[in-house]
Amino acid sequence: ITACTNSTLGNQLQHAYAVQTENLQPPHKYVPWITVNGQHTEEMEHEAERNLIKLICKTYKGSNPPAECKKYI
Repeated sequence: ITACTNSTLGNQLQHAYAVQTENLQPPHKYVPWITVNGQHTEEMEHEAERNLIKLICKTYKGSNPPAECKKYI
């Protein structure tokens, strides 16, 4: 982790994610600001704090959900 954070690539990645964060709509008001599929709601925020895997499984849009999701869908 330290090698990555001190590298050129690590700096580029950090900058790219900072730009994404600044362009969130609606703009983030605090950190962490959890988004799922580009959306943020207070309800999702609380659900993520309670059970992040369940939230991910409930909102998964792919055709082949991870095995962990079988108990939630």
